[in-house]
Amino acid sequence: MNEYNRRQMLGLSLFTFGLLLAVGVNASGADVFWAEGEEYTEQHGAIGPDRPPCGSRGACLGSSFGGAKGHHVMYRFRVGEWGFADARMQLRYARRDPGDAVWKVTLDGKVAVERLALRSTGGWGHLRDDEWALCEITLGNLAEGVHVLRLISLAERNNTNIDGFVLSSGAFQPPNTRAEIERLPRLSATRSFSVDETLTFEQFYPNVDDSCYPLEEAEERARLKYPRVVTVGDDQVSVPNADGRSTTVAVGQSNAGWDLVAIVAAGGKRLAVFERHLDRWGLVVYVDSAGVVTTIRKAIGRLDQIRQPAPTYPPNYEQTIIENAGDLLGDKVLARDGEASFEACAAFLPDLTSYTFLSTETSPEIIAVAPDGSLGSLPAHYGWKRLENVIFDPTENLPDHWPTNAKRGIAGGYLPVIDYGFFDNEAKLGWEEMAFAAGSDDSAEFDTLVYLRIANRDGTTDRKYLHAGTETKPTDAAIFFSRLLQLKQHWDAAIGEAMEVRLPERRIADACRASLVRAFITYESSAPRYGVGHYAPDRHGTFPPTTLSMVNACIEWGLLDRARQYLDYYFDHVVRPDGTFDYYGPAVSEYGQMLDVVAQYVRRSGRYEWLEARLPKIDSIIERLLVLRRRSKSELPETDVRHGLISGSPEADTRKEVDYYYSGNVWTWRGWKEIGRLLVESENDEMIRRGQQLLAECETYRTDIETSIEKSICRDTQPVFVPPVAGFDKPFERMTQDRFASYTNYRYWIEMLSAGFLRPDWHDAIIDYRKTHGGELFGTTRFSGHLDDWPYAGYAYGLLHCDRVDHYLLGFYGDLAVHRMRGTFTAYEQVAIRGLGRRTYVADYCVPAQLVTPLLTKWMLVFEERDADVLWLCRAAPRRWATSCDGIAVRRATTRWGLVDFTVAPGENGSIQAKIELPSTDFPAEIRLRVRSPLETPIQTVSINGRPHQDFDAQHEYVRIVRPTEQVQEVTVRHQSLGN
Repeated sequence: MNEYNRRQMLGLSLFTFGLLLAVGVNASGADVFWAEGEEYTEQHGAIGPDRPPCGSRGACLGSSFGGAKGHHVMYRFRVGEWGFADARMQLRYARRDPGDAVWKVTLDGKVAVERLALRSTGGWGHLRDDEWALCEITLGNLAEGVHVLRLISLAERNNTNIDGFVLSSGAFQPPNTRAEIERLPRLSATRSFSVDETLTFEQFYPNVDDSCYPLEEAEERARLKYPRVVTVGDDQVSVPNADGRSTTVAVGQSNAGWDLVAIVAAGGKRLAVFERHLDRWGLVVYVDSAGVVTTIRKAIGRLDQIRQPAPTYPPNYEQTIIENAGDLLGDKVLARDGEASFEACAAFLPDLTSYTFLSTETSPEIIAVAPDGSLGSLPAHYGWKRLENVIFDPTENLPDHWPTNAKRGIAGGYLPVIDYGFFDNEAKLGWEEMAFAAGSDDSAEFDTLVYLRIANRDGTTDRKYLHAGTETKPTDAAIFFSRLLQLKQHWDAAIGEAMEVRLPERRIADACRASLVRAFITYESSAPRYGVGHYAPDRHGTFPPTTLSMVNACIEWGLLDRARQYLDYYFDHVVRPDGTFDYYGPAVSEYGQMLDVVAQYVRRSGRYEWLEARLPKIDSIIERLLVLRRRSKSELPETDVRHGLISGSPEADTRKEVDYYYSGNVWTWRGWKEIGRLLVESENDEMIRRGQQLLAECETYRTDIETSIEKSICRDTQPVFVPPVAGFDKPFERMTQDRFASYTNYRYWIEMLSAGFLRPDWHDAIIDYRKTHGGELFGTTRFSGHLDDWPYAGYAYGLLHCDRVDHYLLGFYGDLAVHRMRGTFTAYEQVAIRGLGRRTYVADYCVPAQLVTPLLTKWMLVFEERDADVLWLCRAAPRRWATSCDGIAVRRATTRWGLVDFTVAPGENGSIQAKIELPSTDFPAEIRLRVRSPLETPIQTVSINGRPHQDFDAQHEYVRIVRPTEQVQEVTVRHQSLGN
């Protein structure tokens, strides 16, 4: 074969996870190709586009890239069957800063250059061609197949602009001007996304299919015939036939579409374990001769049906979103659909490609799971990270391949069991990985068990079972599925006492349970841990919002024993005798929030004996705050805007920026008020007297705070600017303009709203200012150039407090779609907005972010007003749910008046039927049942228990039942027709 034909058949292609760069040879036959630096597989470090006029195509990989140790870029490429001899790479880069930038270069996981020094070029490539330099890297002979090239920053302030690289076979001196480089044979890029230069932002209304919860699943499940067995042996079962006889099926064989994968012992009997894979989901079924014992839903079905989305975006999409002062994407969702949905929000940004983790409730250790299914540990440094101490690499158990399609989910809908699937379109090879931490209730140690299902090109299936560790060893199917059953039984029991919800959207119920379980396995028994990775060390564990969010979520979901255990640990180990927290930067607001959560726990549980036992430390917290307020009153004149306000830290990160923050003061007021009410409700005379004193103090404190806010408000803006600090008079032009603005947007204002203190006009002004000054995306919280939602539950509470239902639902679905992995529900403190090909986290997983979904779901369905005896049901349920045939069902909803059950479903002749079951016949509160019509028409008539009922708000769409005297309320609601 001559050289020209060899080059024609070279078939070199450079492709990414969802990005394919196919190499063609130009008419001259030159064995030289140019790859654009910004067309990477993945990168970490660049914060936005960089467009140097002297860079090829006027673009490069830059914008802070290399500014920190660990920044990296990765390119994947495939070499055709003839290989690539003596491959050389000429890297075109620019660096203005003095001194060398030092990088490591790896090829296929092996070091190609241990320390590549890139000298300063005197510029960033924006002014002249000679600000770019070339550096040759020898890659050696590249064999047929996939290769992975990485550049990794070895130092801080290593900033480097990467314009791209020339790939040549043998020595080649490439040109170094933009014009000449752009004449080189180009790589033709086909990405996981594309850009249509003719598409405007206004025209862009994408659609997405929720592959994790496919629409066809309900129908397929209804048609599914579960396997039956007559007898279960050691390694085979007998299954009944239609003619009354039976057929023997051995482990590893199939029958009627079900694969018999194991036989396990449980409860003194043998169970047959079958597996079934439909197109986009699957099922594991445990069966004995009496029938189905239990099932575990699988996220992965047929591997060849896994499809990676390939959206088309308008040009400058990310930059348009970030630079706009409004919530462009949120507005588009509401403009098209009227109210938010998961699918609508998910369509506008790609899913997070990030790690999750496995662990148990009793272990201090976690096993991190990389996006490719590798298992290992997370380093403790801040920001994006690679796994360390890898104990399992799936590629070591698979033929050579590169999966262009991936799906990442969990088993059972909520279990801490990964279920990942991958498929290589070219190799026609697919594989599924299930893995979990198999522990016991009385041990901190656990085993990491892995199951691989490999779908080969020839249609055969291989299964491997492994015990991963420092030395990974094979295990057998019976051990894997037996321990999986034990894990399911453990979590079913642990969550079994919680509030039960059945909703038209299964994703939400699963997300709630999965989030609770993930938070539980983050803790080490009752000891708090804020997160993993950078947030795993003990110094972060005592961060008060970890315990506050965990206890609040447990209270709201009826897990009161857990709530008490977590509170007990905090009071025993973190709250000092003087009322301070043993943490490096507690905020003033967190002391008030701790008092509030104590009050909520005692009200829901009725355990006043617990309150009395904890009262010394509770009183120390109260007294410490009182001392600070007295000091302010004595040291500052009444004319001072700070008079009577408490000064202190607003946040751990800004603990040195002590000032008179309204967030700390309104939450101190709220904490005193809730504890004061609780003490007054007790039967202890001394506690009643103390409560009355606190409530009296709250009245004067409210006056001081309101007077200060009234004096501090800036009225020259639209809407008015309510400052976060007393006397601050410089309204923000953008809520992400600087550090102070970002912290105000993500926390200080949120806490001002969540305390339920502000006058309605001030409350609304903060929400409107934030929304119109670059503070939101899909209703969620922007921080600098990314998203930060760990305190978001407080903002959502503030929205519901003022009945902003559409805004509440936008933030609910926005957080669910873009702030956590869609398949595993794993949530992170901060996530990127940018990354159309591969969006990922900015800061590690943390408990408060994880618990946003269960908290918001509870309030959506069951919401108690703090300052009135009013219980809302379905206050923020989506309109479409009211007429869904699946209906809404809530059982064991915890309230301060007892447990409440209710259902809402479509009735006859277009009516909507609700049934409310109360804990007693003398329910001491007002119930407001909201029934929102999909057509947005007002309520026309209501009947309760067969009798006409006139007490309803037609426009605001709720039925009012004041102190009902019947334990069961059967409500029929009819809305006006469109014609009316």
